[in-house]
Amino acid sequence: MKMKKTITVLLIAAIAAASLAGCGRNGENASSDPPQSENSSRTEISAPGESSNEPTSEPEVQLPASETLSKYFDKIVSEHPDAEGAQLANYFVMHPFLDTSLCEQATWNYMKFLQPTTGFREGAELPEYKHFTQIDCSELGSPFVCYIFELNEGADAESFITAARENADGGFASEQYISGTGKWVFFVSCGDDIRKNAPATDELTAIQIMKRVRAEAGLSMSIKTESVSGDDRGYFFGIKENAALVDDSGVVCEPDIMGSAFSVVIVKVKNSGDVEKVRSEMEKGLDPGKAICMIADAACAVAKGDYIIGVIGTEDDCKTIPEIFANIVK
Repeated sequence: MKMKKTITVLLIAAIAAASLAGCGRNGENASSDPPQSENSSRTEISAPGESSNEPTSEPEVQLPASETLSKYFDKIVSEHPDAEGAQLANYFVMHPFLDTSLCEQATWNYMKFLQPTTGFREGAELPEYKHFTQIDCSELGSPFVCYIFELNEGADAESFITAARENADGGFASEQYISGTGKWVFFVSCGDDIRKNAPATDELTAIQIMKRVRAEAGLSMSIKTESVSGDDRGYFFGIKENAALVDDSGVVCEPDIMGSAFSVVIVKVKNSGDVEKVRSEMEKGLDPGKAICMIADAACAVAKGDYIIGVIGTEDDCKTIPEIFANIVK
C-alpha cells in the first residue's frame, strides 16, 4: 500500500513538472532548444503569411554576376521555348545589368574556320554546333562577352560544355559561367562589377524602350544612337526645324546595311508641350525611300508621354509597332 502511494506521488510530480515546462513559451528559463555552440547558427522560419521579428544569422546569398545571368537566360528559354538565338539575345540584353547599355549582337552559322574568339583561348575549337549568337557590350566599362550556342539535334550538351570550359580564356574576365538548357548552351565571361549598371529607377530610357520594342516585334536588327542635332538628323529622324526641342541622343533600330526599307527610331522631347509639334514634323520628314533602290509602303510617327516613335516599313509595321510602343511607355 505504501509503495502504491509513493508511485502515485511521483506520477503527480512528473505531470506537474511537464505542465510547468510547457507554459514557459519565450520565457528566459523556458527554452527547450538545445544549447548553441559559438560556431553554430539557427535560422528562424516563419509560417506562410507571417514575418519573423528575429534577425537571421545567415545573410541572403548573392550569386556571382555570371551565374545570375545564366539563371536569367534559363528563365528566358522557358518563357520563349520556340524563340531563335537572336530573339533570345534580344530578351537577354534587357537584364538589369545590361539594360541601359547598347550591346552588339551577331548570329553566325557553324563554320570550322570561324570559331568564337573573345573569351576563348587562341586557336580554340569547339565541337560542331548549329549556330551561335554573340553579344558584346563595350559600354559596360569592363570585360564582357556572351555566347548563345544552339546545338545540333542529338548533340551531347555535356561534352560541348566541357570543351567550352577547357577552351575558355580564364584571363579575359574574373568570372565565367557555362550552362546548358535543352538545345542551348550559354557562355558568359564578365566581372562582378557589371552590377553597377543596374538602373536606379523604374523609369525607362529611350534605349530600354527600343530594346523592348525590338524584342516584342521580333526584330533581329542592331540598336544604335544617333545625334538629333547632327547633319544626318533628317535622314534618321525626319526632324530638322525642331531638333532643339528633343534630347540630342535618339535611338535607331534598322539593318546595318540598308537592304530593306525599314527603320524604327525613338526620341524624347524635352518639354511635353512640344510633343505634337515634333511628332508632326517627324511623320512628314521620315523618308520611305531612304534605302537604296527600295521604297517602303508607309511612314508614321506616334507619341506617348515625352517619347515619339517613328516607323518606316509596311502598313502593318505602322500599326503593330506603335501599339507595342504604347504598351511599353507608361
